[in-house]
Amino acid sequence: MEEVEFMEVFENDVRKYTADYIKKLFRDINVNLLRRFNKEFKEEANGSERNWVTMEESAIRDLWAKCKGDTEKLYEFFKYIEIPIDISSRVSTTPGETPGADP
Repeated sequence: MEEVEFMEVFENDVRKYTADYIKKLFRDINVNLLRRFNKEFKEEANGSERNWVTMEESAIRDLWAKCKGDTEKLYEFFKYIEIPIDISSRVSTTPGETPGADP
C-alpha cells in the first residue's frame, strides 16, 4: 500500500509540474505568435518597413485581416492538448509483480 500512496503523490506532482510547464509554454507561444503577426503586418516580404503613408486605408485593413487570419490558423494547433497521465493504473499492487509485464 505504501507504493500505491507514493505513486498517487508522484502522479499528482507530475500533473502539477506538467500543467505549470505547459502554461509557461503557451505564454511563450502567444508571444511568438504576436511577434509573427507584427512582423508580417509591419514589414514587406523583403524585410523592409512598410510605407504606411502610400497605402490606402482599405489596403491596410485588408492586410491586417490577412495577417490576423494567418496567425489565427496557427492557434488551432494549440487550442487543446490532451495529456493523459494515469500512472496509478500501471502500478502493481501484488508484491514482486513488474508493472506492464506480461503475466
